[in-house]
Amino acid sequence: MNHRSNTLPSLRRLAFGLRRVLAGGALLVLAGVSAAQGAKPVELQYGVIRGLTTSNLAKENGSLERRLAEAGTALVWRGPYSGTPFEALSAGQVDVTFTTSTNASPAILGNAKFRIFAYQAPDLDGEGIWVKKDSGIKALADLKGRKIATDKGGSGHHVLLKALDKAGISPKDVKISHFDPADALAAFNGGQVDALASWRTFGASAEAKGNGVKLVSGRDVGSENLLIYIAREQFAAEHPEALKAVFEALRESAAQSAKDPAATAVLWQKLGNLDAQTAPIFVPPASREVLPVTPAILPTLQSAAKLFVKYRVIPREPDFKPFILDLDKAP
Repeated sequence: MNHRSNTLPSLRRLAFGLRRVLAGGALLVLAGVSAAQGAKPVELQYGVIRGLTTSNLAKENGSLERRLAEAGTALVWRGPYSGTPFEALSAGQVDVTFTTSTNASPAILGNAKFRIFAYQAPDLDGEGIWVKKDSGIKALADLKGRKIATDKGGSGHHVLLKALDKAGISPKDVKISHFDPADALAAFNGGQVDALASWRTFGASAEAKGNGVKLVSGRDVGSENLLIYIAREQFAAEHPEALKAVFEALRESAAQSAKDPAATAVLWQKLGNLDAQTAPIFVPPASREVLPVTPAILPTLQSAAKLFVKYRVIPREPDFKPFILDLDKAP
């Protein structure tokens, strides 16, 4: 038998088969490259709230877009919204936004789906209660029977209840009127109320335009209302690298602001249509660095919520623990 004549056709068939496999693999690789080149990048929809914020800084200085691009993610700017866009977050129209821990409490009780991945400490010297200079209100006890304007369930409401709690005054002993923050300021400046419980953005205007003076600050009463950065639950699970990029951009911008507050004031002057004397008032204090979230902040979150439960702002205490996202432990 001629073994050579039988072997050669077999080798030819084997070689032909290998060429087909290799060619097919090459086509798959080329198809993968082509798909990757033509694929739409991941989009992060950032919901910004109206005002002068660290998020505005990160957008204006380009760090947010640059950091996200490095993570293969495109930035889509949503808003500005008048308040935290929880509905847009639930509908998938916003992936990342920011709020306060007090505003987050009722959202958690309402089964909102998000994760907290970064935070900033309270603006202790920016929050407070403002009164008219000629109102005769010199101490917290003098608020009894007076009309106070504030938001409902937010930073102003928190600092007001902290102040009343510290002074041993029942909320029933004062007349609290809840407004949108801008409307609360208008009520104070217009003389419809005796006091305003709010924060830096509106307190500065109360001093400049409403003959206001700060009675107590968030520092005086031990404010615990954190500014928190939140991501839609599904987006957080699928794109932790994008959230890390957002965190780095926010941290970088807050650090730059603390290092060069004059430059931030110039930016605020432009964005907020402010004069050169007023703009520096709105520059975030250096203490408001952006920090990663860990379980260590849970006591502060829960304490602020307990205050609202005590005064029946919310029906029960939310559990913040499942909402914490430690980026260092994310995939």
